[in-house]
Amino acid sequence: MTIHSYGFAPKPSPDLDEAYHLFIKNLPLLLCNSQLVQSESEWNSIELPFAWCSWPYVSGDGPLTLGTLLAGYQNGLLKEPCPTCPDHCFVTVFSGSPLSGSNSWSGYCLTCDEAKRARNSIHKPFLKRLTFVSDLRKSMKQTTNSLNDLLVFLSANKET
Repeated sequence: MTIHSYGFAPKPSPDLDEAYHLFIKNLPLLLCNSQLVQSESEWNSIELPFAWCSWPYVSGDGPLTLGTLLAGYQNGLLKEPCPTCPDHCFVTVFSGSPLSGSNSWSGYCLTCDEAKRARNSIHKPFLKRLTFVSDLRKSMKQTTNSLNDLLVFLSANKET
């Protein structure tokens, strides 16, 4: 008997590019309000069609929520050194093998103002990221809110 395990493959989404550009455009605002987003389950569990993780053999991979990304940026597990400048990238996609530890990531550098990707994350073993996401998934509640809903809320409540 042969077992094949491929990991998560995201479904094509018609609003993927629009959601990605909305996220990147508002990333500084989201980072400033990270604690608020993470403390409110209605915002924390917003799924983003462009953000996901994948690994074979172990359950727990799949779409990443806004709260997971922000928590990962805060603790550094979803940040990587930019391959072309001294700043860092905010990871939105990562994948790898929990057995070999080989992995790759895609993200965005605000300094370069462009998408970046690389192989072999600085976070070795890969198991750190896998465990981080799996543990957060256990406490997530589903929401019907969207990133757009949150940005409208944050803009309306922004201190001037």
